[in-house]
Order: sequence, then structure tokens, then C-alpha cells
Amino acid sequence: MNILDLTYVISPDMPVYPGTEGPKFLPANSYEKDGFKETLLSMYSHTGTHMDAPAHLFAQCSTLDALPASRFCGRAVVLDVSHRTSITTEYLQARGEMLRSVDFVLFYTGWEQKWGKPDYFSAFPVMDFISILRRFDFILSKYFSRFPKTLLKFRKFAATK
Repeated sequence: MNILDLTYVISPDMPVYPGTEGPKFLPANSYEKDGFKETLLSMYSHTGTHMDAPAHLFAQCSTLDALPASRFCGRAVVLDVSHRTSITTEYLQARGEMLRSVDFVLFYTGWEQKWGKPDYFSAFPVMDFISILRRFDFILSKYFSRFPKTLLKFRKFAATK
């Protein structure tokens, strides 16, 4: 089994989404005063490497703390989408046989090469949600089966839009 480390070091000067403040490291306790050292770390939930919770975009959906850790473990495939600007349902369907045997699909965008550069936050590859919503049942059944309760709520929300 290969384990992929997708993390970046958290630092006060790391890239953050425009308009968002960077992480803050504030002394909380010291050896001299308290007999131990402790630092207060303050940062937004979208700082550095992170996972978006369904509740990030949809009020009735789950936050990450409501999902068991077992939902985030399983077999994955990495798709190289570094040459694409949009990830469509058709693109995923063309790889259906490969994707049926895994629990997760990871998308390699090549965007790590832009880390710390001004264009890091622009024109990155994204899921084509219009395409996905047109064939929502396919996406729901094949790619999001690990999050059924959350996505059933999303499906209800999407159907009302």
C-alpha cells in the first residue's frame, strides 16, 4: 500500500485564499512562567491541505466531525487531470471500469507547482457540476457511496434548485 502525503507545513507566511488571514502562532505558555511551552494556533479551516466538508456549501449537510474516521479510509485511484480545466461526468464514465474497484478517486492536478505563486488561486481544474448534476445518479452511485447520508441530503437540495 502506498501512502500519499499531501500536506504542506503550516506557517504564518504560507499561501492562503485571497482575503483570508494567514495562520497565527501566539505564545500561550512559557517555560519561565508556566513550566512548559505551549502555542496557540489560529487559522481558518481552508488553510493549507484540507478536506471540504459537505456543510461548506450546503447548510443541511454534514460537518467533518459528524463523519466517522472510517469514512476516510479505503482504496483509491489517482487520475491525472493536470491537462484538463474541467472534470466532467463523461471523463469519469470513460474510466468507469477502473473506478468501480476503489473507494475514492483522487485527482492529480499538478497544481503543487504553483504553490506560493500568484496564479495558485486562479484557473485551477474543477469539477463540472453542471455535467455532474445532469447525471447525478451515476455520480452518486459510483463515486460518493462512502457518504450516503450526506449526499442524500445534497441530492434533495440539488433537486429543489
